[in-house]
Amino acid sequence: MFLSKKVNTLGYEKIAMTGILGAISVVLGVMENFFPAPMPGVRLGLANLPVIMMLYTGGVIPAMLVMILKITLVPLFSGAFIFRLSLSLPSGAMAFLGMAICALFLKRYTSLITTGVAGAALHMLTQLWVIDRFYIYGLLSASITGWLIIVSLFTGILTGAGADILISRLQSVLPYSFRKNKPL
Repeated sequence: MFLSKKVNTLGYEKIAMTGILGAISVVLGVMENFFPAPMPGVRLGLANLPVIMMLYTGGVIPAMLVMILKITLVPLFSGAFIFRLSLSLPSGAMAFLGMAICALFLKRYTSLITTGVAGAALHMLTQLWVIDRFYIYGLLSASITGWLIIVSLFTGILTGAGADILISRLQSVLPYSFRKNKPL
């Protein structure tokens, strides 16, 4: 064939796993809309499970691709595209940045649970900031902000613990290049 080696810089396994985990992330994100929310604006964050899993098993670039799929397709399939995208784009980017810092630079001091907490807290803070600046002025000083941050910490713990359990259970079926104990 005439394909050069530069075309496939991620490798076939990473491309396949990125697509699979991206699809799972989108399905989980759309399904979360059907779960009753404990508070307005709070979701469980199940769509971040594949992102954290890819971050710790596949690396930063494939995890970023999974996050981009989630950020763009979940609002498209959920309705109110512009509003949801205006919230998910900056908050997803900040959450990914925090999770990537935990996974790359603080890996020795953090776990998947702290990575989930960092992502959830940054996601909630960024969403509150966007809503405060563009939609409802004064929301950050409202009394609900503290409760939303506390709830996001709990959802981050659940997301990180879920990712940890899934990665440990799937170690035997993951390709070698996706094993958790290898360096990124």
